[in-house]
Amino acid sequence: MDTKSYTLNLKRNGTLFESYEAALEGLKTQLAQAKDGEPIIARYQNGEGIVKTLRGIACTVGETTTYDIDEMYDTNFKNLVVPSTVGGIKANTPASELAEKNISEVLDMILFPEMNPTITAPSATISFKTGTFTNGNIYEAGAVAPVIANFNTAFNRGKGIVAGKNEMFRAGELVTANSFIYYGGNVATKTLPAKVTLGNMAYNYHAAYGVGDTLVTSYGNVATKNDKNEEIVNPLTAGSVNSTAVQIYGTYPYFCNGASASSSSQDNAIPSQVTPDTKLPLIKWDSTLIGAKFASEAATSTRFTFDFPAVKKISKVEFMNTVSGKWETFNGYEVADIAAKTIQGNSVNYKRWTTVGSLNGGLQLRFTIANA
Repeated sequence: MDTKSYTLNLKRNGTLFESYEAALEGLKTQLAQAKDGEPIIARYQNGEGIVKTLRGIACTVGETTTYDIDEMYDTNFKNLVVPSTVGGIKANTPASELAEKNISEVLDMILFPEMNPTITAPSATISFKTGTFTNGNIYEAGAVAPVIANFNTAFNRGKGIVAGKNEMFRAGELVTANSFIYYGGNVATKTLPAKVTLGNMAYNYHAAYGVGDTLVTSYGNVATKNDKNEEIVNPLTAGSVNSTAVQIYGTYPYFCNGASASSSSQDNAIPSQVTPDTKLPLIKWDSTLIGAKFASEAATSTRFTFDFPAVKKISKVEFMNTVSGKWETFNGYEVADIAAKTIQGNSVNYKRWTTVGSLNGGLQLRFTIANA
C-alpha cells in the first residue's frame, strides 16, 4: 500500500453533501479512482445542521479494490487545546490533532488510556541435580567437591506485557558461549575447587544474553516507561545476569565416646554404655556450639572424651542441670594432643578433651568452640 499523505475534499458545486448517503456515494466514486492507500475526505451536513466528515481509504490488491470508510471526529474548537487530561487524551493536546482521528479512535483514547508495559526482568537460576549435592548441606573437608555436571542452570528472558499486545521478551536469547558457573562470589573464578574446603562454598550461574525485544505501549508506541512510570532502556541492551548462590559447607567432624545431644535444650535420653570414637553430626565450620551426652563414669569406669580439630579450642563447657533445666558451667577437665585422624584421606591433627577429678554420673554437655 502507498503510504504517501493525500488530502482531497469532495464537494458538489462548491457546497457540502446534503446527506450522509450522498457523501458516502460520492466518497465511493472518488475511491474507485484513488491510488492505493490514498485517503479521501467527504463532508456533509446532517439533519441537525451539524457538519460531519467521512474518511475513506482505498486498498488495492491485484485487480481488487476495497474501501475502509469511517466517520471522523469533528469539532468546532480546532484552535483550542484539551484543558485537562481525559482518559488517555493528555492535557494541552490540540483539538486539531484529534480531528485527524475517527470517532472510534477518540473514544478509545478516552476510555482506554495508553498503558505502559509491566516488565519482568531477566533472571538466572542454579541448583544441584538430584542425587548429587544438597543446597545448604555440610560435607567433610577433603571430599570430592561439586563439578559442572552436578548443576542445573536456567535462564529466563523476562517479559513485557501490556493489554492488547503480544507478550514480548525483555532480554535476548541466552549467549551460551559467554555463560558459565563461577565460584566464591567472584565472577572471574570459573575454575571450581576439586575438593570440599573448610567453610562456605558458593556457586553462581552467570547468564549472558543478547538485545531484547522492543517493548510497546497499549497503543503500539515504543515504550519509554514501565507500568510504574519509571524510565526504561528499550530495547534492553545485551548484558548478563547472575543467579543467587547455591552453597555447601565444608568442615571437620567432632568425636566423643558418648552420643549426639542438643546444644540448646534438655535431652533426657542419657546413654547407658560408652561408645568410643562416635562421630557427631557435622556442624558448620564457624559454628560455636556442639552438644554430646555421656554414660555415667561411675557406672562404666570410663572418662568422658571429646575429640576436636587442633585448629579449634574449647572456650567453655556446660552441663544441663536436669532439675533446673538450665545450663551450668562444668569444671574438671584437661586437653591434650592425640594421634592425627584420617578425614577423607587426609591426615588432620586433633586434640582430646577429657574429664578429671571425681567420677561423674551420666551428663548432657555442650561445648563452646572457637578458633585456636
